[in-house]
This record gives sequence, C-alpha cells and structure tokens, in this order.
Amino acid sequence: KASYKQKRKKKFMSSLVSKLFEWKKPSRPIKIRGKNTVLYVRNQTSRFMPFINHPYVVELVCAVLARALKVYKGVVLCHYVFTPRGYEMIITGDSTKLSPFMGYIDKTFTDLFKKLLNIPEKSLWIDRFWEELVGSSYGVKLKIVSMYLKPLLLGLCQNIRSYGLLSSFIYIIRALKRKKCYSIHFPLYFEKLSTLNSEITKEEEKELLKTLHWWRGVAGVKLAIKPFYWKKCFKDIRKTPDLVIFKDILKIFLEELRRNKDKITGKRGRVPLRELFNTYNPKRRTRPPYIFCPEDERRAILYKFYYEFCCACSKAYQLWITEKILSYPRGAFIPTGPPFEIFEEGECFW
Repeated sequence: KASYKQKRKKKFMSSLVSKLFEWKKPSRPIKIRGKNTVLYVRNQTSRFMPFINHPYVVELVCAVLARALKVYKGVVLCHYVFTPRGYEMIITGDSTKLSPFMGYIDKTFTDLFKKLLNIPEKSLWIDRFWEELVGSSYGVKLKIVSMYLKPLLLGLCQNIRSYGLLSSFIYIIRALKRKKCYSIHFPLYFEKLSTLNSEITKEEEKELLKTLHWWRGVAGVKLAIKPFYWKKCFKDIRKTPDLVIFKDILKIFLEELRRNKDKITGKRGRVPLRELFNTYNPKRRTRPPYIFCPEDERRAILYKFYYEFCCACSKAYQLWITEKILSYPRGAFIPTGPPFEIFEEGECFW
C-alpha cells in the first residue's frame, strides 16, 4: 500500500514537472519576487580565477559587498562563500532590489579586476548570475552546508574557520555569541588602486595592503552580515533559537564531511598575489530547476503554483505585445517599453 502511494506521488510530481515546461520555454526561467523570498545565487568567472585566499583580495571582496549593501538598503546578505572561480550567496530582504543588488556586485567585480589585471574582457563572468528560489527552511540549511563545504572539497583550506572572510562562517560564530556581526573595510576608491604586475613581490604586496588598511581607517565602510535573518521567511522556524538552527546545520555539515572524507585532502591556505593571473577553461554549466525544495509534497505545491504563475505571465505578455495592456500577476518582472513599466511585490506563496 505504501509503495502504491509512493508511485502515485512520483507520477503526480512527474506530470507537474512536464506541465511546467509545456509552453515555449524561455531562455531563462521566469523569475518571481514575493515577500519572504530567500534566494540562493551563484556565478562563475569566464576565464580568470581572481578570488584567491590573499589578504589584499579578501579586503577588496568585502569592500565590494559592503558597497553593494550600502547602495541597496533593504537587501540582507545572510551567507556567502568565494572560491577562485566564483561565488555563492544566500540573500533575502526587499525582493524588489535583489536583482539590481546582484547586478551591481557582478559589474563592480568586473570593473575592479579589469583594472587590477589590465584585461580586455567585456565581463569577468561566464554569464549573468544564476538564482534558485529556496522554498523551505530545510532547503536553506542544505544550501548553507553545500556552500561551506565547497572550499574544503576544492582543497583551499584546512577547515572552514581558517578560510577567513572569503566566507561568512565567522559571522555565524559572532551571531551565536551575540557579538557585532559586521566588519570595516576599504571604501573602494578605484582611483587608489593600480594595475598589478604579474611578477609582484612580497614587499610590493605589503605596500598595497598598507594602502588599503590606511584608507580603511580613514573612511571605512561597514559589511553587515545577518546569518539567521532568513528564518523569518519560514513559519516553521521563525521562533526557533539561532543555536538550535546552527546545531541542525552543523549536524548536516558533519554528515557531509564523513561522506566526502576521501575527497578532502588539500590544505593549501594563503597563496601569493600573482596567482590572480591564473586562468582556466570553464566547463558548460548545467542549470538546476529554478525552485529548490527537498521535500516532495512541498515541492509539488510550489511547482503547481509556479506553473500557474508562468502561464499567467505568458498570457500577460501576449496581451501586452498585441493590445498594449499590462495585466501581469504580482511579483512578475514587467517588460520595459511602451506603454509603461510597473513592478509590484507579490505575496509569499508558502
């Protein structure tokens, strides 16, 4: 009897997924911006590997994040991890500003490393950032674990705490100890940065760091991280203490460590600044589903809603290009151009 129910559920899920892609599939999934939205975002560089574990790069990375949070107030950065070829983040807050926030980060990193490395590339990235809408609290925990596990699997550090501010793990510890969850960084004055030499020496590295630290003391910007803010988006753990949530995440993390213990061998640590110039050949990325939710029943509900939402957007677009009438559902991105542009934050659908 139980197996029969499981088969029915599996059949129902497969029919939902097939319906979801019945219409003419767009080049990118239709995005939704609702209240209490938690997004997992990531991106990959096209050729260079600039996010190395070096104090100079770490300071600049934190400066870019701090500047972006200052420009787009209302966005909350909960977790982030940078590895040489890209980044992963979990963000929430004002959903109307999430896309501009990520676009600003990608563009600023492009401008920054084009100047430092003197490269002709139009963009640092292989494509625009990819996002997944995380539809459950357990799903967020899984994403957090996979993010912090990545530097260990790539052999970039001995443990996640030793990876420094290239990950936000230290802010979790500060939050649990009720300490200040922010740090002060270089104010990102581009005119104070110069093109680097591919054969830069340790003495020159020290001078560059001194410049950043001096400006940090004079006009530093604040990077504020809120590791447990995302729990407000889910009713099931909204009132759960942070320590309980951390223990759940730690339990999953330790299980993954045991499962991948044979893959975790490297303990590289900090590297010289000249490794900024290293390159690689990127592989074609596989794009996962737009909605991430590990629970079957909940995922079925979310897919059903998303299918209806996408159908409504498709019909609204046809009406817009034929009759010039805007009738998009709330939470949808409206196409630019005549007659006008409008955006309304949608209601949370969980």
